Amino acid sequence: MSSSSKAFERENHVQTYSFQGDESICESDLLFHEELPTHFPALDDLYLDKAFLSFQACSSNEPRDWQPSQEEKRPYAFPSAAMEILRRCRSRAGAEDGGSQRDRAKGKSQRAPPPTLSVIQLIELAMRSFTHSDSKTGKDFHHSAVIYPNRATFSRSKSEDIRLVQDLLSCAQAVSNHNNDCASEFLKEFSKLSSGSTNVMQRLVYYFAESLRDRILQVNTRPLELIPPISDTAALIEKLPFNQVMQFAGVQTMLDHISSCARVHVVDLGLYGGLRHAVLMQALATRSGCPIQHLKITAVAAQTHVQVEEEVVGVRLQNLAKSLNMSFSFHVITSEDILDLNQSILRPDPEETVIVQAAHILRFMIPKLEILMLAVRSLNPHVMIIIEVEANVDSKVFVNRFAEALLFFGAGFDYLEHCLKDDLAARNYAESVLFSPSIRHVVAAEEEERKFRMVGINFWRGVFVRFGMTETELSKLALNHANSVLNMFDCRGCCRLGLDGNSLIVGWKGTPIFSLSAWKFQKIGSM
Repeated sequence: MSSSSKAFERENHVQTYSFQGDESICESDLLFHEELPTHFPALDDLYLDKAFLSFQACSSNEPRDWQPSQEEKRPYAFPSAAMEILRRCRSRAGAEDGGSQRDRAKGKSQRAPPPTLSVIQLIELAMRSFTHSDSKTGKDFHHSAVIYPNRATFSRSKSEDIRLVQDLLSCAQAVSNHNNDCASEFLKEFSKLSSGSTNVMQRLVYYFAESLRDRILQVNTRPLELIPPISDTAALIEKLPFNQVMQFAGVQTMLDHISSCARVHVVDLGLYGGLRHAVLMQALATRSGCPIQHLKITAVAAQTHVQVEEEVVGVRLQNLAKSLNMSFSFHVITSEDILDLNQSILRPDPEETVIVQAAHILRFMIPKLEILMLAVRSLNPHVMIIIEVEANVDSKVFVNRFAEALLFFGAGFDYLEHCLKDDLAARNYAESVLFSPSIRHVVAAEEEERKFRMVGINFWRGVFVRFGMTETELSKLALNHANSVLNMFDCRGCCRLGLDGNSLIVGWKGTPIFSLSAWKFQKIGSM
């Protein structure tokens, strides 16, 4: 780790997010609005002032030194095998039980209050119990008592949550073994659950059960939108910290690489709202030392409805550029267009500094990744900035993938439950429209049907090295932005920031959620 990264961490008390393997998800951009709109929101001056002032405030803070504790220097790993996940659950519980025994030895024998367990902890306890009972019986399905330390200290509702997850795991195992009669019995019970339940575990199990039902019926015809309509998701973002953390850190990373560039071309593979570019434009307009001569943004639309909305975004960015007296041009092309190396609009201008940004889009492009990266390389970009989910829900073995998905989305539901506790309509929308299609896709679809792959930074590193790309360090100012934005939220105590190599990782209660990384292409002769 560089001295600048260490300095940032020491000042801001950032917990280095090393993420052990048992710690393991919504795509949208940075928009602040008070209620769910029925139309596409404008980039109003009030918001832009608010966003840019907070951006300037972050920039003015000079971080001092900080050193992570030894516990926080654990290696980053996320094995994909479900049995490895469950083994870690057992190991952690054993350590916790050992701790309680040491407390009793010290005379702390008074009854402790029932522990407050997160969704992910309840899932892990259910997995421990499930594998314990299954290994003892050798059967596909066995309904046993829940096994965990100090059972009496758990509330009845938590015990019911654990049993519910056990039943879900039994159902998934039955589906995996093509025992549809057994699975159907569980699904009958799950049909009593509701997506509108006040219990977060019941809602999570409901969506997974519906996905298992689709798998049995071989139903996967409901459309999966890569990116939901901006107008439907804009109001969520002010309440959810992770996208804002990533976007502000990403904007600063762009600025870091164009500090002395007069003509800049940003090729955005996932523009989606354009507000980060509004912040970028204001930062460039007030830059001293090297005035911006021209800013060009080319948005790559993944879907038709996104293309239409991004054209509307372009108009608003044009209006902003006029108010800033900035020379500006905006273009929208399709995802297929960028794969065409002969596209004249993308031919590099020798006077332009090209930056490529890919936010929440590469996982949908894996089947065409080689063509895409060759096209990106042909642009001779100064840097490529990537924001992706930090997950490993891609096992070819169904039961492994199901376990990984349950842990990952369980953390996501817990995240929404905490951050949207005062807005049930927004929470229900996020779960049903943003999370549910992805759960269904991971559980019900196989191989050629799967339209995206949820993988982590180590996967991308293995891919990018083949294209002659090297990971570059994020500046302490970019890290400072991430930490400062996070501190604006009440839920910051459950969020963690840290570095995995040169990548920024943001996570929820020990579960990685997003990664931000910056990459440069090596010159052809040096590869």
